[in-house]
Amino acid sequence: MHSWWKSVIQVEKTIQGRPLSGRITTAVMAHTGMNSRYMRAIRLVILEPIEDPDQRRKLRADFYLKEASPPQQMFCSSYDPKDIGLKTEETYVSQTENPRTYCFELN
Repeated sequence: MHSWWKSVIQVEKTIQGRPLSGRITTAVMAHTGMNSRYMRAIRLVILEPIEDPDQRRKLRADFYLKEASPPQQMFCSSYDPKDIGLKTEETYVSQTENPRTYCFELN
């Protein structure tokens, strides 16, 4: 059974939409709440304003938390990972630099 959970997010930068700053309160529907360590680690969130004042009051939040991106670590090298024996699912190649840069995640 899913329930509404409240979380507080510290905004560092707004990429798109109305500029936000400081701490904001969000509501997310999930089967369990998100632990505080995870919430402090996220780097990108997608928010939707709660337009209905009654719903805002009920949830005690101003935004729905639509998605939260966990931290990812990507490595970049001038060597193609295949050439040095690394197995990656995807490799992103920057062709604008000389030498080329290969960026990838390790599983």
